[in-house]
Amino acid sequence: MYADTRPRWPVLMAVCLGLFIVQVDTTALNLALPRVGRSLHVGIGALQWITDLYNLTYASFLLTGGLLGDRLGRKRVFASGLALFVVGSTLCAFARSLSVLLAGRLIQGVGAAFEIPGTLAILAATYVDPAERSRAMGVWASVSGLALAFGPSAGGWLVAHAGWPSIFLLNLPTGGAALLLTIARVEETPRATGRRTDLPGQLLAVALLASLTYALIESPQGGLAAPLARASLVVAPVCLCLFLLREARAADPMIPLGLFRSATFSGAAAAAATMTFAMYGLLFLLGLYLESIVGMSSFLAGLAILPSSIAFILTSPVAARLTRRIGPGPLMAGGLLAIAAGLLLLAGLTVHAEAVRLLVALSLTGFGMGLNTGPAVTVAVSSIEQRQAGIASGIINLARMIGATLGVAVLGAIVADRTSRWAPGGLLAAHGLAAVGPGQPFRSGYSAAFVAGMRASFDAGAAVALCGAAIAAATLFRLAASRRLPPGTSGPVR
Repeated sequence: MYADTRPRWPVLMAVCLGLFIVQVDTTALNLALPRVGRSLHVGIGALQWITDLYNLTYASFLLTGGLLGDRLGRKRVFASGLALFVVGSTLCAFARSLSVLLAGRLIQGVGAAFEIPGTLAILAATYVDPAERSRAMGVWASVSGLALAFGPSAGGWLVAHAGWPSIFLLNLPTGGAALLLTIARVEETPRATGRRTDLPGQLLAVALLASLTYALIESPQGGLAAPLARASLVVAPVCLCLFLLREARAADPMIPLGLFRSATFSGAAAAAATMTFAMYGLLFLLGLYLESIVGMSSFLAGLAILPSSIAFILTSPVAARLTRRIGPGPLMAGGLLAIAAGLLLLAGLTVHAEAVRLLVALSLTGFGMGLNTGPAVTVAVSSIEQRQAGIASGIINLARMIGATLGVAVLGAIVADRTSRWAPGGLLAAHGLAAVGPGQPFRSGYSAAFVAGMRASFDAGAAVALCGAAIAAATLFRLAASRRLPPGTSGPVR
């Protein structure tokens, strides 16, 4: 416990710097992908792996990272996550081959999974006074919003002027400072001795997500990958069945399946997953479209995407207040409808970007994310017993990352399938396509094929978002008729 006279700002800074580099890295990478493809001479399948290997690893180890923080001490696990993220960023920055870059992304994903769950827990242990804690949490939320705005704009500028490795180099001094502050000024939290690590469940979760992602990404590529992809489609459901059997029988399951008996909790998880499915798939494809098809620079592409981040930042505080008045159900359903509307607008894009269409559509998607994100956590912690609030919040974040992983895999695969006959191996891969320089759009049938695939992808993303809205309406609207339970209240709502 901190003495009253001990400065707490170094702890807040360490936590916020750690959060900042993870958020910025995720948003900036989408703008770097076209240059990565040209630099390493790889196709759209490889670019999907560069994005999704991080998402997959993060999702696989997110709950374990939180549990290890409880058992081993949150400072220790948070610092370990920071160190891993810096090491992974270093590998990515100096990678000159796809295998090294993928190794760096995998290490980054593990680091983020260990680091992020401890951020709020460390702040809660540091700021005992409720008013001070509330202010600290507000700073944490503001930094998260700042990173969402900083990533597309500054990330695009760095990629355009200093090359794609610069977005990873940025993590080194920032992450190093966070690590030094953590070691020097953060005090260790008490260790919990209750739950044990569910190693079999963890291994099955990794196998499930990896096999499913591999099947989705590699199926359109053809060649030697196709038989393995078909085999993965068999492996994935087997792993799912084994995982469910394990979790049902384990004394300390990784995911307590009993939580999903609550229709409201299940609805919140589904809404969170469908939101990130649509949004991560959108952002993955939009950067490729704006830079490689339209011919924008990385910086201009970042500015074009910025309205989504700004709308999210402006909407989130309003959503928090509206949740207390009308309940989370209408907000989450409305948010997913807004995301679907934005995607359907973007499905009308041609090889020539329309500025007004982009502005309106991306503002809608950011508005929808802002309405959905906060209320999902509110539902998670108020729909189950309070002793399980921590694991419930973790599962909602896990649902988001699973949705993100599948969104990039599925929507990217649709485009890869449409473009494969124009460039075997995918985007920027063969037949001289890698020679297309920055800011130079393709001038062949490939552009039309990419846009056609992107339209189909955005239609698919909109359909998934509409399904999420329907689920939210069916399972969460009744919260508006009851007395809403904000985070921290007792008593479950079924």
